[in-house]
Amino acid sequence: MSHYRMFVDTVLAQAAVDAAVLDLDAQRREQQDMAWSEYHARLPADEYPHLNAVRDHLSRMSEPTFPDILETMIDRFTTHLNRPLRASGGGTSPR
Repeated sequence: MSHYRMFVDTVLAQAAVDAAVLDLDAQRREQQDMAWSEYHARLPADEYPHLNAVRDHLSRMSEPTFPDILETMIDRFTTHLNRPLRASGGGTSPR
């Protein structure tokens, strides 16, 4: 059952993020894109080492992520469902 809850929680969270972005007018959306690709990318590396480590990926922050998230979740669920049964005969975990 927890896979179902995990899936639903993720879909709802992503829907909230997408709704917030889609609610922005075109000018604000462009400003948001620029903030990720320009402002955050120029912050001092010594003060923001983690941000600096992903600097090359910041311009993608405004791109939709749900397809990748969904694929990752499905892969994890598939791996979980296809794992061998436990030796005790208890089957797979209900997680």
